[in-house]
Amino acid sequence: MTSPTTLAVARVRRWLAATKMPRGEVAARAGVDEKTLRLSARPGWNPTANTLARLEALIPPEWT
Repeated sequence: MTSPTTLAVARVRRWLAATKMPRGEVAARAGVDEKTLRLSARPGWNPTANTLARLEALIPPEWT
């Protein structure tokens, strides 16, 4: 069974790949460092719960 955290990380990664918003803007809106977003493309990216929640909050509810 896949953990909720693993599913959330995958969802954030998919959204980051799909969004047209510049990475700097995503970082600023989420209140995270831009380096965090660059690291998200690497295997094994393990964001803190706070970072993950901040990024998830930017994803529109209707986005799948």
